This record gives sequence, structure tokens and C-alpha cells, in this order.
Amino acid sequence: MTARITRILAVALLACFCSGAQAGIHKCLNEQNKVFYQDKPCQDLTTANLPSHLVQPGEPNRQQFLWKATSLSSKGEAYLLGSLHFGTKEMYPLPPKITDAFNVSDVLVVEADLQSAQANDAVKKALAEALYPEGVSLEENVKPGTWRKLLAVAQKLGIPEARLRQQKPWLAALTITIQSLAKSGFDPAMGIDKAFVKDAGAKKPILQLESAEAQLKLLQALNGLEQEQWLIQALLDADKGPALFQEVADAWQKGDAEAMDMIVRRSFDTSPTSVKLFQLFFSERNASMAKKIEEMTTDGRRYFFVIGAGHLGGEQGIVKLLEAKGFRVEQP
Repeated sequence: MTARITRILAVALLACFCSGAQAGIHKCLNEQNKVFYQDKPCQDLTTANLPSHLVQPGEPNRQQFLWKATSLSSKGEAYLLGSLHFGTKEMYPLPPKITDAFNVSDVLVVEADLQSAQANDAVKKALAEALYPEGVSLEENVKPGTWRKLLAVAQKLGIPEARLRQQKPWLAALTITIQSLAKSGFDPAMGIDKAFVKDAGAKKPILQLESAEAQLKLLQALNGLEQEQWLIQALLDADKGPALFQEVADAWQKGDAEAMDMIVRRSFDTSPTSVKLFQLFFSERNASMAKKIEEMTTDGRRYFFVIGAGHLGGEQGIVKLLEAKGFRVEQP
């Protein structure tokens, strides 16, 4: 869903509470009593007249962005599904490997439970603090070149200058990313994590590895230089257009964690500020989430973790970190 993957997550938080009603994901059953997901109510679109682009692919053994982790000490089991926080209807129905793993799991764990009242409050508070006071503008808080680039990208995306002028750089970065994704045909309502939260309902407990408040505090805590770098990276991503986001979606559909990790790392350079951003949003969070996964999987229950796809691959990714903790991790 790069710095872009974490931005997508934060944007999804904002979009969840700040936009109007959007199409959702609906869980349906086909004639063989198999689960599939679609973007219309089940009674309006059944498998009998399901469009070809939503028919389940005939590749049951195709590799998915899914891992099974088994602790060699506690024997605890967990599934790790890499999530895209924005999606398209072409991503559904989800493959049986993914839905079957979810169905046999006891607990759903997401990065942040966006349905909670605490998440709603956190977003509202963050938005209130994400705007400059009257008389202060974004233009005077970033370099002239950054401001000019922002205006050029905003014009291309159809974002009015007035909407950005009072935003702090981290919020302007989110605004650019969400609009760029929307222009490219990606929708937060079609996000993988959102589909599973809705599906779990009252059937499975829903826990979280982090929280909306913690994720937004990361952005709020950035200093001026770090926020501007975050904005610059969002502008560079937006310049690449739909091809970039499709590259992310393709890596997810192929279950290719290493390709996803390469996409992540391409957004970061060797400057101290960029290195710090990678540490904050990936290295440190990955280590924290891996530790929590290790702790959770000692109670005898089988967990289904839905985690941003950019956090799983690479030497500092959650898969490698769990292996170092004594887990056997493999793609089923």
C-alpha cells in the first residue's frame, strides 16, 4: 500500500474518518459455498453473473503475499498477510489460500483498529494540530523549490492551492498521496485490512499491533526538516503516476516480498534525514511488531496478522526478524 507504504497507511486512517460514504467490501458465497469478496452487495452481484475480472483466478497454488510462522519453542502459529491499505476491485475475490488461512485462525490482528472510537478521536486531534495557525503558511515553512514543486503537482492532481496553504508538510504529503492514489484508481474502501476487519465482525477477536494514535504521533513528532523530506518523497512518488502504484499492486499479487522491499527502499536516499525516516517508519516499527508477534503467539491460539506489505520483506523486515527469533517462516 517506501515511505509511500507508511503514508498510505496514515492516509487510510484519515480517509476512513474524513471522507463521505464510500463503497465497501462485501463477503459473499458462491454456488459451491466458497467465500468471495466483491464491491457490491451480494444480492446485486452473484457468481452467476460475476464479471470476468472478479472471477477467482484458476491458480490455486500461486504464491501469495502470505506467510505461516511457527515458533520452534512455543509451537505457536500465526499467518502473516501483507496488506495494501488502498486497493482496486480487481484484487477481489481474495485467493482461497488467504481466506482459508483466515478461516482457520482464532484471532485477527491488524496494525491499527480503525473502527475504534479511540482511532476516531486520534484522527480528529491530529487533524486539528496539522494546520498552521492563522497568519502562518506552508509556503514560508518549506524551501521555495519545494513549494513550487508542490504547486505544480497539486495543479496536476486538481488540488486547490488554498487547501494546502495552511497544512503542515506531513499533512500536505498525505493529501498529495491520497489524491495521487485516487487518480490512479486506488480506493481506501478496497483496502485488504479493511476487508478482514469487516469480515471478522463478532466472529473473531480483533487486536492491534499499534494504534491509530501511535501512528499519527510518529508523523506529528517529525521536525520541520523531516516533514519537508517526507513531503518531497510524496511529490516524487506522485510524479511517477499510476505506474508506481501498479508496481506495488503487482508485487503484492505475485507474493513477492523482495520486490516490495526494493520498491520501499527506492524512496530513501543516503542523506541523514532520509535514513532517519526509514528507521522511524520501518526498522523500529518492524522490530516492535515482531516482538509483539512473538509474545502473542505463546497462548495457544492461531493468529492472523494483517500488516502493511512493506514491513515484511528485506533484511530488516518482519519475516527475517521472526526467523532470528526462532520461528520457521514459509509461504504456504
